[in-house]
Amino acid sequence: MNKSYLKEAEFLASRPYQAHVFLDETTEGEPVYVAIVPELPGCIAHGDSVEEALEWLESARVDHIWFLLDKNLDVPEPQPVKSTLVVNVPHYDDDYAVDAQASGGTVAPAVTA
Repeated sequence: MNKSYLKEAEFLASRPYQAHVFLDETTEGEPVYVAIVPELPGCIAHGDSVEEALEWLESARVDHIWFLLDKNLDVPEPQPVKSTLVVNVPHYDDDYAVDAQASGGTVAPAVTA
């Protein structure tokens, strides 16, 4: 790891990127919260709670940006948004929606194609 990029990656990752969190299932059918940064395709993390997914996403954001810097690729700018957190809890019971809202997020309706 090129340590000279680490400080820059940490600084860039601290910018106000939007995080999207949604509830999914593991291959065993267990619920899991998945967090992504839309501006950083491939930057993804998961956890047993919204908070845990967001904690892992912080680390993933630094690693993702470090990789972009190391490969001399552009680091996308954060897009201006009203909220930096969107929580989407699509087809699960109300307990999960309450958990998501208690974590400071908003619950958006699921989008179906």
